[in-house]
Amino acid sequence: MKKYFNILVFPILAFLAFRYFSNDPRKEIEKLITEAARKASFEGQAQPIEAAFYAKEILNFATEDLHLLGHTDQGDHAVQGIKEIRPGLITARTKLDQLAVHVKDFKIELTSQDKATAQLVIRGMGKEPGRTDYFLEEHPILLKLTKSQGQWLIYYGENSDKLVTK
Repeated sequence: MKKYFNILVFPILAFLAFRYFSNDPRKEIEKLITEAARKASFEGQAQPIEAAFYAKEILNFATEDLHLLGHTDQGDHAVQGIKEIRPGLITARTKLDQLAVHVKDFKIELTSQDKATAQLVIRGMGKEPGRTDYFLEEHPILLKLTKSQGQWLIYYGENSDKLVTK
């Protein structure tokens, strides 16, 4: 009887242990960010309705009150909330012919059970209408994430050449 009990219990314990240890929040966050970059990539200009759908897909990775801070040569630019961010995404999607977004050099730190920060480098390569050459930009990015209803979401993003991503 004990032999049969072990045969039944061991696989169940192994399965539970696998589930427990494979639910690494860092892997979940890396997967989320990689999927967001994949969704942000596109080929071909879009009509406004298609661009609106594109913006909605991208914003599914963020909280309603997402705060973005961009540091540029012209100064700092802050945008707060999905309603303010959506028009910029739609404009970018209708104005560019192509954009490929890649993420590398992840450094993810859990600050609590439901909060995390991610430092990474994002690389964007795209093409503007009427041009034959491509542009390439690479920026260190800081993201802050929160876990809401079992899903990690981005609530803050900042680009800065001063961030360390090693």
